[in-house]
Amino acid sequence: MLVVLPEHRVVYTVVPKAANSTIKRFLVAACGEVLPAADAMVSVQRGSLLPDTRKFSSRELHTAINDSGWFRFTFVRNPYDRLVSVYKDKVIGLGTVDTGLQYVKRLDPEASGAIPFRDFVQAVCDQKDEDMDAHWRPQASLIMSEAISYSHIGHVENFARDMEPVVRRLALPAELVEQLGREPINPTRKASLEERFAPSFDAELADTVFRRYRRDFELFGYAPDCWQTQSPPSEAKG
Repeated sequence: MLVVLPEHRVVYTVVPKAANSTIKRFLVAACGEVLPAADAMVSVQRGSLLPDTRKFSSRELHTAINDSGWFRFTFVRNPYDRLVSVYKDKVIGLGTVDTGLQYVKRLDPEASGAIPFRDFVQAVCDQKDEDMDAHWRPQASLIMSEAISYSHIGHVENFARDMEPVVRRLALPAELVEQLGREPINPTRKASLEERFAPSFDAELADTVFRRYRRDFELFGYAPDCWQTQSPPSEAKG
C-alpha cells in the first residue's frame, strides 16, 4: 500500500507493524491536521485524512514512483520483533481468547481461539508470500524494491534519527515534531492472555524465522542473532 502526498512530492510505502500508524500521523500533520494522540490510532487506520491513492491516475502514480524529484521512503523493523508485535496485537492483544480469531483462522481454519506463539510462528513461516497477511508478510516483498527506487529506508529501532529526512521533506516545524514524538499513539498494552501465551524465541524457533525471512535480514541489515543481542541494524542495502 502506498500513501502519496502530491503537494510534498512524497511517497510512503506502508509496512504494517513497522511504526505505520505513527508515520501516518506525521503525514496527516503535513496535510494540515494535528491529531491528538488519543484519537490518532483510529483516525489514521481509517485513512480518510490522507489522499486516497485509488483516485490517482496511472500516469500520476507512475510519476510518483519513478520521477527523480519525488521523495520515496519506508520503514522496516527487526523481523523477530515484528512477529512478536503482530502476535501480541492481532492474536492476544485485546485479552480475550477470540481476539485474534480472524487472523488465526488465516493460519489454521480449525482454530477456535488464540494459539501459542511457537505455533503461530511455525504456521506463518509455512506460508508462501502471496498467501500471507500483510502484517507478517516479508518486508522485502511489501516494499517492492524491484519496482520502487527509494530515497530513504528507515529503521524502527532508530526511529527519531531515521525520521529526520522525512521531517525535512515535509517541512514540519521543530516544535510539532517534538510534540508528535512525545505522544506515542500505540503504547504497549499488557493483555490478559500474555502470561499464558508469552511470546519468546529459542535458537530453533529463531532459526526458522531467519530462514523464512532471510531476505529481510540481509536487505535491511539485521543480524541473525538479534533476537538475543538486540543489536542495532546496519545500513539498509536497498
